[in-house]
Formats: sequence, structure tokens, C-alpha cells
Amino acid sequence: MAEWLHVHLPALQLDSRYAQQQPAVLFNQADRTVLAATRAAEQLGIEPGMSLSAAFMLAEELALQAFHQTSQQQWLERIALLGYRLCGNVLVHEQGISLRIDDVRQLYRGNIKPMWQPFALWLQQYQLRFQSIRVQTPLQGLLLAPTQPLNKAPILSSEQAAKLLQQLPLTQCQLPPRTLDKLEHSGLQRLGELLALPTGSVQRRFGKWLQQWLQDLRHARPNEQAWFSPKKQFRERIELNREAQSAAAIKFPIRPLLDTLETWLASQKLCATGLAITLLNRQRERIQQLTIHASTSLIKAEEWLPLIDLQLERCQLNEPALYIEFSALGVSAQSRATEDLFEQASGMRPAQLLDLLSAKLGNEAVQHFTGEADPRPERACQVAQHGMAQLPTQHATAFWLVPIQSTHIEQWQLLHHSQRIHTGWWELESSKRDYYFAQHQDGRFGWLFRDAQGEWFLQGYVG
Repeated sequence: MAEWLHVHLPALQLDSRYAQQQPAVLFNQADRTVLAATRAAEQLGIEPGMSLSAAFMLAEELALQAFHQTSQQQWLERIALLGYRLCGNVLVHEQGISLRIDDVRQLYRGNIKPMWQPFALWLQQYQLRFQSIRVQTPLQGLLLAPTQPLNKAPILSSEQAAKLLQQLPLTQCQLPPRTLDKLEHSGLQRLGELLALPTGSVQRRFGKWLQQWLQDLRHARPNEQAWFSPKKQFRERIELNREAQSAAAIKFPIRPLLDTLETWLASQKLCATGLAITLLNRQRERIQQLTIHASTSLIKAEEWLPLIDLQLERCQLNEPALYIEFSALGVSAQSRATEDLFEQASGMRPAQLLDLLSAKLGNEAVQHFTGEADPRPERACQVAQHGMAQLPTQHATAFWLVPIQSTHIEQWQLLHHSQRIHTGWWELESSKRDYYFAQHQDGRFGWLFRDAQGEWFLQGYVG
């Protein structure tokens, strides 16, 4: 038997923008009525369905948020993405999502707590109010979830939900007004009474639409349901509560985007090497663009956050920003890289240090050594600007190069022969060298070579 977990979010767009301690309402722009209110506004007597003029009489300093379907859909997709990562089968509705959990429940031997806990923690982290219930079909969840207490775990089983369904008043079943009038005139008041009628009688008396609605209530139709699937590219746009006068003011709104990016990457086994953050003004014109590069592929939000913080510290806005566009760069499949056994205890990796310095000072201020395909060490080791070339891999022989200088071989003790380099005649500066590892009389280990004329030169120090 299929089992679903339905999560209803009654004030998603309002909760995502205002704290519960601030009096604020979400309103319908068409009729100027209240759709949802924060807890602080509810304590002042403001309720859904109330007009804005009446709400202002109860609270003079009331924040307003107009309902926008696009913003609502964006947040629903972020939550659905988390559900997709946990169970894989998700349906998105106008005010919530439905997760098919029968397969996951079997995996955890009937216990959905391992799946529900990270989902609930994510909602609580952003103070999103929710109502949840375990049901047998998504339509049952749409009807019953709004009747459940706020921010509580779905402790009810689908069998207990079926009993609640029998007692549900028809006025709370979201039926069309014309159909509801017909049912009331027939003396029906609760859903259980309608479910008890024969199928043929329902179609004959109330029409084919109601019969199909009852079938959807009893049995889900997977072949006609639009399953949620993650988008191919990660690109988001959000609107701030108020215009940001400085780049530091966008740090808090970016955090949910980083969490969503982490979920999107992890759900598809992907990673990214860069982020593009574009700030727009009220007219949605670009005023600033930040590009964050990483030397290695990253996934977690905690890895991106320090790089973003350092870039924001040296960013100055020419005018206030109201919108943020956020996208991932260099997206590729995750690779199973071999890690050092003691990597966790070794501290920060060199690539991480270079990324932090680059974010703090700028790419032009950070340089690193990189390798070139040339057998001559003085040409093989080059300096490159950070972000313009790959970091060098570790050589079999580590050394510090110094300007080539003649040396007295009497001061050195040759240890063993290293290699011979003989460049071709087409080179303008043809070279023929024999390299040796040697130890100086003061204890230093050096890298020496002898040229074709038999003269000795110091190339670098080993260490």
C-alpha cells in the first residue's frame, strides 16, 4: 500500500522573509485581504481573511508582503529538492509538498524518523511553519494537513488519518461552491457520509467530476502526477526585504541559497568550482557582480561561506541592491579522489589557503608556482596568477630553485646522480647538463649540475 507524507506550509512566503516576532502579513493584491500573519501579528488580533484596513487599525507598524506566485514556487522547489534527496518521489502543490515514503519506510523498518528529522530541522532553521500528516494519497494530505498542529512531527499513521478523514466537514474539503451546495442540500455534512455512497449514485446525483475526485481521494494516480525533478542548471533569484546599502547586508539572504545549492549538488552527485553573485537594483539593472573561484571542487555551504564573506568585505556598492541572482559555475560530476589518512589532522590544505587569500586580496594579488612541460627546471617552474592555471601537483623531488650560480665543487660531497638533460639543436639556448644531489660542508643539501664544459653550478636546495 502506498503511503505519503504531506507537508503543508500555510505561510511560506511570509515566514521566509519576516521573523515571527515582527508584526507582518501576507496579503492578496486583488482584494487587499490578509492571507497569513506572523505570530506577533496574530497576537494583536490579525487573522487571515481580514482586510488590510482592519489590520492596520490593530497594528499601526505592520510590515506588508504581497503574494507573488513566483516567489512561492521558488521556495516550494527548494523544499522539494530536500525531499527529493531524502526519498526521491516528490509532488509539489500550491502550499506544500507530498513525499512518497513507503519505500523509505521499508528501508528503515517502518520508522520514518531518520528521514523526517533532517527535513524538520531544515524547516525550523528558517522558521518556516508547517503542518504534516501521513496519509494514503496526496489528496488526503491536502485536506487533512491544514487541520494538524503547527510544527509537530507526523505521529499519526495512515490508518488514523483515514479516521480523521471520515469526520472532516465538507466545508473544509476545498470543493467548488456549486458542488458543495448540492451536497448540503442533499443533507450531507461530513466527508465520511459522502464516501459511504455507492459510486454509481455519486456520479448520477452529483456528476462525473465528484466521482473522479473521490477516486483520487482513495487511490493516487501516479501516471497522471507530475513528479518533481531537479533542474539541470542551478540559477536562483531572490528579492530582499529592503534595499541593501552595503554588500555585507546580503550575507544573511545568501545562506539559504548556499544550502539549496549544497542539496542540489549532493542530490545529483555533482560539485562546483565557482559561484556568480549578481546584485540588481530596484529596476533590476545590474550594479555589481561577484565571481568566487575555488581551486578544488566544492559541495558544502560551509566551504563556500568563508570565500563569500571575504569577497563581500572588499566589495562596495555604488547604489542600493534589491535583488540577488545566484548561479553555480564549473559544475561537474563528483570524483572519488584518494584522501590522505591523516588529512583531517593536517589542517588547511594549500588550495584552501590560496582561495581564502584570493577572496581577501583579489586574484591579481595572489600568485603560485605552476609546472610547464620543459625539462629545464628554471623554465619548468613558472609563476601564475591564482585562478588562471591549475595548481601544481607534488613532484617526486621537492626543491627550492635559486638563480643559477657557479659553485666550487670542493665544498660539496656528491651523493648520487639525479638526471641528464640534453635539449635539441632547435632550441636557441641548447643545454646539456648532468644533475647531482650533493651535501654542502655546512650541512645543506643542494641540487647541482655540470655543463658540457665541466663547470659546476648550483640550481637549488633540497628540502
